[in-house]
Amino acid sequence: MFVPQQFWHTLLKTIGRTDLIGDARYETAAARWQHKSEVDALVEDWTSKRPKHDVMKILAGAGIPCGACLDTGEVMADPHLHARDMIVEVSHPVRGSYITAGNPIKLSASPTKISAAPLLGQHRQEILKELGYTPAQIDALAADGST
Repeated sequence: MFVPQQFWHTLLKTIGRTDLIGDARYETAAARWQHKSEVDALVEDWTSKRPKHDVMKILAGAGIPCGACLDTGEVMADPHLHARDMIVEVSHPVRGSYITAGNPIKLSASPTKISAAPLLGQHRQEILKELGYTPAQIDALAADGST
């Protein structure tokens, strides 16, 4: 199993800075923390010259845990998130179609569907009927503006 120092050495090898392996300023986590501005600059110098997904693939390929930080637009357009229904398209009767977050809980026997919120008063008649109002009473409430 890797220990943090081995990740550090692997990172240095991957970014072409083997000259820093064994450098006391960076050899332990505590030492790297004391020189965090230098460490940040070192890593930033390498990562800033590459697209974030390339950086992720290179580092992950070397066994270094990593991930690309996606902005909101990238998250909303991510094909994997769409395929997993983590990002879904919803049709709204007034707003039209829009993209939103799906349900993160996936249960094979209890699938969920994300839908638009109801419009104001959209289910008024059904609710009043369930509450025991007659169609005539519902019509009377609507006529005098009570619903």
